Amino acid sequence: MTSERQKLSRRRFVEATSAATIFGLAGCTGDGSSDGGDGGGDGGDGGGDGGNGTTSSGGSSTTVTHWSGFFDNPNAGEWRDWYVQEASDQYNVEVETSAFSYADMRQKYLTGASTGTPDIIEGVLSHVNEYAVAGLIEPIGDWAESLDYYDDFLQGGINSVTWNDQLWALPMKGNGRTFFYRTDVFEEMGWEDGPAEGAEEFLEQMSTITNSKDGMHGYHNTTKKGQVRAFQEWISHVYKHEDSVFELNNGEWSVTPSAETFGEIFEWFYAKPYLETDAANPDARNGDWRANDIGYLQGNYACVPCGPWLLGMQEEAQDPETAGNNIEQTATATISHTPNASDPKGTYLETEANMINANSENPEAAREALGIHASPESVEMIGEKDPSYLQPPPFGSVESSIDREDRMEIKTAFENGKGLAFISWGQPRTALYESIQQVIYDQKDPYTAGEELHAEFQDIASSLEA
Repeated sequence: MTSERQKLSRRRFVEATSAATIFGLAGCTGDGSSDGGDGGGDGGDGGGDGGNGTTSSGGSSTTVTHWSGFFDNPNAGEWRDWYVQEASDQYNVEVETSAFSYADMRQKYLTGASTGTPDIIEGVLSHVNEYAVAGLIEPIGDWAESLDYYDDFLQGGINSVTWNDQLWALPMKGNGRTFFYRTDVFEEMGWEDGPAEGAEEFLEQMSTITNSKDGMHGYHNTTKKGQVRAFQEWISHVYKHEDSVFELNNGEWSVTPSAETFGEIFEWFYAKPYLETDAANPDARNGDWRANDIGYLQGNYACVPCGPWLLGMQEEAQDPETAGNNIEQTATATISHTPNASDPKGTYLETEANMINANSENPEAAREALGIHASPESVEMIGEKDPSYLQPPPFGSVESSIDREDRMEIKTAFENGKGLAFISWGQPRTALYESIQQVIYDQKDPYTAGEELHAEFQDIASSLEA
């Protein structure tokens, strides 16, 4: 139950602002751009295609809609019901929850946010950036700072959803991308230290596993066209070279990495694994996030880039018993880097966060519901079912569920992770997806693909507004 202190703090905020509206609504429908959908969820969302979750009703309450990639997850039922009941009991707000894949949510929101539905939407970090730039979500900093738990948020999570000195979302969980690998397989091969950090040695390890273990390939990554995971895994390698992809200097946007860097990443983690070595399965090209994550849990791969949600996906696998055994044998390590990387520990920082629709007809009720949904109590409750919310948790006061030394890279990666520039990422991602396809299917040399992607990114940068 939310504390009386929070209720009083919220009440004082409402009273203080009753005479004026301080949350200006952007009222913008956005540019409607789409990159063909983000693909599967980041965080094992497993979202359905629009199925409704729990709905409460009664009295003269205010109804708000909340879209998430997780509400229909088998692990989420008790937590979702608690959230709906708390909003009703505390504020007489009735929450209608719906679950969608991130791809569907993004597409529906970009084209329909102006209707005011949903009032609250969950998204990964690239969505927060895109919606904020398009004027589809409202800044919530003044209200958020009135929450009694606001100062308990880890600063990295808050920084990742802050732009133009405005807070645009409340983080629910975050992670820096890491390798997840099978300790039993690596120890059998004599590699007690896990995956090599250098790409050349890493691919040698992965090829050795493929040639030594029946039915298993060493490596897999997400390469399906249109999937946000493919983008996140690629940019994790970029962040080992630079702190950003697009950078604003003196009022103009530019592309930070070189074309050579793009080509090098394409060579070592897309061309060589599938075309030039035995590291990865060429029949598994164009695999989506589920093929990556569930494939690992089923024993198809010894090492994959992923986030901590993997440790909570046992029941989603075809064979939960096998998945459970493989999770027990799973450790984490820093993602390997190409030969010229200057920051080997750099990686992508993902933040999954919830936002308020700038066109909501009930923004105050939406904020009240979000205040419950994003609270430490909420995170602790869902974390009991899905440990990814606690690895690490977004709050300093919430105990982490990381209890093994060989999984501490989860925490280290969060500390070393880098966020995204606040631009609309639809066009860059679309260009990237096409480049990945061309490389993995040997339609284009990786360095040619790198040069052409760099040129496309430069064109995109020149069209961005400061």
